Formats: sequence, C-alpha cells, structure tokens
Amino acid sequence: MCVFDSLFDCLSISPAVDVKTLLPSGMQSPVGGGGDQGGGSGGPVDLRTDPRLGALSTVDPALREKQLQHELLLLKQQQELQKQLLFAEFQKQHEVLTRQHEVQLQEHLKQQQEILAAKRQQELEQKRKLEQQRHEEMEKQRLEQQLIMLRNKEKGKE
Repeated sequence: MCVFDSLFDCLSISPAVDVKTLLPSGMQSPVGGGGDQGGGSGGPVDLRTDPRLGALSTVDPALREKQLQHELLLLKQQQELQKQLLFAEFQKQHEVLTRQHEVQLQEHLKQQQEILAAKRQQELEQKRKLEQQRHEEMEKQRLEQQLIMLRNKEKGKE
C-alpha cells in the first residue's frame, strides 16, 4: 500500500468542511484556475500524480514520511480550528436563541398576569353588582314591610 493511501485513510474530514481551505499553500489544487494563486478551486488533488510532488520521489523515504506527517498535523490543526470556530458559532447562536426564548417567556407571563388581573376585576365587578342587587332587594322588602305596617295601621284606625 502506498504511503499516500494511508494518509487519506487517516484523514476523516467531515463533508461539511471545505478541504481547499485545509490544504497548506503548497498543496492547493492546480485544477480550475486556482493554481498559483492558492485559491484551490476545482477537483481533488491526486497526491500520487501531482507534478509538484515529483521531486519528493527522489527524497529520502524517511524525510518524505516526516513531511507527510507534518502535512497531516497541519490538516488536523486546521480541522480542530474549524471545529472550534463552529462550536463558538453554535454557542453564539444558542445564547441568542436563549435570550429570545427568555423574552418570549417574560412576554407570555406578562400577558397571563394581565388576563388574570382582568378576570379578577371582572369577578369583583360581578360581586359588587350582586351585592348591590341584594342590598336593593333588602331595601325593597323593608319598604314593602313598612307599607304593609302603615296600611295595617290605617285599617286599624278605620
């Protein structure tokens, strides 16, 4: 098995990660006009056939392995950095959503308190009306009782 094959087996980069940004500047893809600008747009780079790596074939295998390990380390560091950035963005969004939720909860509590206060006011008003009706009924009965007593007095005088 080729060393490059094992290198690719070691890389478990998420599909959401842009590999072009992970590659060190010397390993940017030559496809699609990105070439020397370091843009890296285009298809995947086949490290086994990349002409820029042809010089590596004459280099000592131990040195080549060391260079590949260094490249792998850089890729892993870049991946870790992107992971940290994604996590920071997630935390930021989570905090925003938490604040929004808190505001919504406060608004809901305020509305519930207003509804409860309106119900209490309505109950008090109804109780006051019932009390007034009861008082008026008692007054009416008292006046009727007085009227009956006066009529009885009048009948008694006749």
